[in-house]
Amino acid sequence: GSLCVWCNHKRAGAVTRGQNSTLRQLFDSLATPPVPLLSGLRSKQCFAYRTLTERVPKILQNLLLDFEQTSDFLTHKEDASAIVALISQLMSMLQTNSEMPSLPWAVAPVMAPCPATFGKPHSFEGAVCVWCKKRASAGSQRLASDFSIINAYLKHYSRTKACTFLEVSWLFAESYVYRLVHDAFSSSPGIAHVDPFWTQKTDSFLKSYPSVIKLAQMASSELQLSRQTFYDFLDACLRGNMADLSLHASRDMSTLASAAPIQPSLACSLLVDQRKQVWEYLQQQAMRDPGAVRVDFVLDNAGIELFADLCFAHLLVSTGLASQVIFHCKDFPYFVSDTTKRDIDWLLDELVRNNARNVEHRSLLKQLGIKWTGYFNRSQWRVAVHSFWTSPFPFWWMSTLCPDLYSTLASSDLLIFKGDLNYRKLVFDACWDCTTPFAQTLGGFSPAPLLSLRMCKADVCVGLSEQQVTDLNKEHGGETGKDWMITGKFGVVNFETFRISGHTTAKL
Repeated sequence: GSLCVWCNHKRAGAVTRGQNSTLRQLFDSLATPPVPLLSGLRSKQCFAYRTLTERVPKILQNLLLDFEQTSDFLTHKEDASAIVALISQLMSMLQTNSEMPSLPWAVAPVMAPCPATFGKPHSFEGAVCVWCKKRASAGSQRLASDFSIINAYLKHYSRTKACTFLEVSWLFAESYVYRLVHDAFSSSPGIAHVDPFWTQKTDSFLKSYPSVIKLAQMASSELQLSRQTFYDFLDACLRGNMADLSLHASRDMSTLASAAPIQPSLACSLLVDQRKQVWEYLQQQAMRDPGAVRVDFVLDNAGIELFADLCFAHLLVSTGLASQVIFHCKDFPYFVSDTTKRDIDWLLDELVRNNARNVEHRSLLKQLGIKWTGYFNRSQWRVAVHSFWTSPFPFWWMSTLCPDLYSTLASSDLLIFKGDLNYRKLVFDACWDCTTPFAQTLGGFSPAPLLSLRMCKADVCVGLSEQQVTDLNKEHGGETGKDWMITGKFGVVNFETFRISGHTTAKL
């Protein structure tokens, strides 16, 4: 009915057989693309197969190496050993294409309160989230946990196919791996707070200081609003997406450090370039509703990419293109370097307390950190956390599974979806022909005008011309014939303004 299937949930205990049946019927009714989904079984040459059988196990191995060096590992040895065993088991399951386990995976998981939109606190009454329950219709008994929703999907899928890591869609399988990692760490009260990717995230930012200084100098200059200035900050925001730790399983930080967001030749690597349309749209909105334009960032990676995102937001607010910016981040460590609220807090603190060798640079970063902290204190900038961002489901299904979040996004004037994973969730990670129009791949997902900024790191890309595809395959095809899709050297700036309801009615 009007219930948020995702948020209105019971945190413990099994749901009834009738509720499971209802959830399976729900999945039967949800839309899917008219083309196959990317999966590990398509080909051993495809990026999905290599990711699930090689890259992700290597990421988990690095996770264990870091975890074993922490004080938490030494303090809670018994619990830590159990977590190591679980992660090792997960690595083996991936490499042998095992059946996907249902949730909860670990024994007696500790469930943290579901974070509310815009950071409002949740409280629990027994196993029921009081805040979410209040948002449900009075007297409703349809309270199901995300455990139940995910398990129902696994059962729904297994009716016709083997539910293994390589058989299910790549999007579901890869997302689910990080959910299982979270489940493993959450099983111990003493270790539940640990971010297993923390060392990698903080080290990558500190190794990127030369780029940080350049961006800080841009943001701290006397900003004059112009199309070129807008392009420069948007380009830096896009290029920051190259710093994706899940792509650097070798942990070669020098590779990340060289992925500087400052690249004058960016336009040459853009496969889809709708920067002009975004620029004109935001100008129109600022003139139509001065002081009332809201922009939402659906964040991707922490570190240098997050810093570039904050610089772009700084430009929007300081020049009047936006009056409020909301940053949507993950509720637990995800895909190695995806941004959590803790990452945002750490970044601001690092800027204020930085130890840059150059005194001028030290002052520059400190002043920027103080200014941005002020934006948050005055609520010009806000952080929003929602568990749907870490679900293994595409955005096609958000309006049905999580209408509360969809409604929140619908209040925005512009949604900026950062990075590769958000792009994959927008287009359902399907085997689209590269010439398919971007709007056609969104499956009706249109809460507000949206902008996708993404460096290509997965074998799905749409909105190109036939000539572009021919040239790219010929000149940058590599071993697979389509290596250009996964190298992170090509970017897209996709922009759509249609929405089903609301004040925007035309597509620019």
